[in-house]
Amino acid sequence: MGRGNMVLVATGKLDFGQIVEWANQYMGSWSTVEAKRLQPPPQIVGGRDSMIDAKLNRQYTMALMPGPSAQDERRFAARVLSDVIGDSDGSRLYWALVDNAIAEEAEFGFYPHDGCGSYYLGLTTEPDRTRKAMDIALAELQKAKQDLNDEEVDRARNKIASRSCCRGSAAGRMRAIGGQWVYNEEYRSLEQIWPRDGGEHGLHCARSWGISPSIR
Repeated sequence: MGRGNMVLVATGKLDFGQIVEWANQYMGSWSTVEAKRLQPPPQIVGGRDSMIDAKLNRQYTMALMPGPSAQDERRFAARVLSDVIGDSDGSRLYWALVDNAIAEEAEFGFYPHDGCGSYYLGLTTEPDRTRKAMDIALAELQKAKQDLNDEEVDRARNKIASRSCCRGSAAGRMRAIGGQWVYNEEYRSLEQIWPRDGGEHGLHCARSWGISPSIR
């Protein structure tokens, strides 16, 4: 199998020797094909675009910002940071926008892509409330750079770790393990992925990556 291009993953209580035997039986004859993973630095260019659909009575706003890549150690702190700011329930954007009925949906998330990560901001609002909602969201992003606290970081970290454990027997966990190996050729346990030191790392992530889109 092509090194760096395909990974066989197995989890749970298993016979490792049997897995190897099956792999050799069904895939041992495959030719090795090298697949180089080239990651040139991304060219970040700001911009703005809009689409109008007369059938819709809601406005959907999306903003993207650069973030840590799948190879960057700050990706774990970035995941916690995004949960604190924009999880669908109990986050800063939830209390500032959804609970106050300014937006129907408000989220801030993070994707650690190969060689280049991204943060995203998503809002669903009535058209005449979009500007107000965006102003509040941007203010919350700026605020997070200054007052991120240990309590909300721990709460977010525990929530993420619980979700990861709950999906431990599902295909999603195996895909995550395979992705770790394709990108970094390493395996990390849940304890290694979500250590209890996210506060300062998350604050550094917020400040160093400038989590605010330039859309004004």
